[in-house]
Amino acid sequence: MRRYLLLLTFTCLIYFGCSENTVGVIGTVSTTFALSGRVVDPQGAPIEGVGVHYIYYLDPVASVHALAKSMPTVSIEFCMTEQADVTLSLLEYGSREHIMTLVDNELFDEGCHSAQFSGDSLTNGLYIIHLSIGNSLRERLLAFLVTEVDQLVLTKPLTTTTSQGKFSLQYSSLGIGVILTNTDFNGHEYNLAISTTIDLVLYKEGYRPLVTRMTINPLQSENRIFRLEHDEIPDFPARGRSASVGGLGSSS
Repeated sequence: MRRYLLLLTFTCLIYFGCSENTVGVIGTVSTTFALSGRVVDPQGAPIEGVGVHYIYYLDPVASVHALAKSMPTVSIEFCMTEQADVTLSLLEYGSREHIMTLVDNELFDEGCHSAQFSGDSLTNGLYIIHLSIGNSLRERLLAFLVTEVDQLVLTKPLTTTTSQGKFSLQYSSLGIGVILTNTDFNGHEYNLAISTTIDLVLYKEGYRPLVTRMTINPLQSENRIFRLEHDEIPDFPARGRSASVGGLGSSS
């Protein structure tokens, strides 16, 4: 079963008046520091098209399995005090790249409404809920976490390797240090931060997925070489085979 950890900086129920205002807009986040790598096969040849994912951890340390929920569909509810045009989109955190449009400038009456979407195609990471109602604009932060590697590699990766086997991820896109608010079963809210410890997950069909645990120094870029092993059973995700663990160290 697919499991997600769904965290928001604010509640998913969003109230709006239609006076002109902009609240909680999340700006573009950038940094000069990045996690870079080169992915090679057992003979040292570069592998193009390797999907790059990650599994993040939380501070203070929390039980991911206790927090995770089966969440095939996400519902976003918003309430309005008068009739207005509504646009609701999902953006990538950091770059603010557009992921999908859920409501496209549709006219809604006064009252509460909801929009749903499936998270099946979303890889691990942070996303921005961008909601425009009339002249009002608000944003909320949404976090997805798929804990099973065989399910994670079926989603669209953060990036893929070039013909030289190279990839690069800005630390800002990983959301390290971002504070998230979760609500327990009793309705109590508590804060969690995305840790500097991550599991980097690399996968391409025909190879075993490689999982490498790393501790990121936010003030220092990282550059490594990673080697993928050929998989005797190419349809890994369907069969749920175990992943390789580890990397090859630093790259000059």
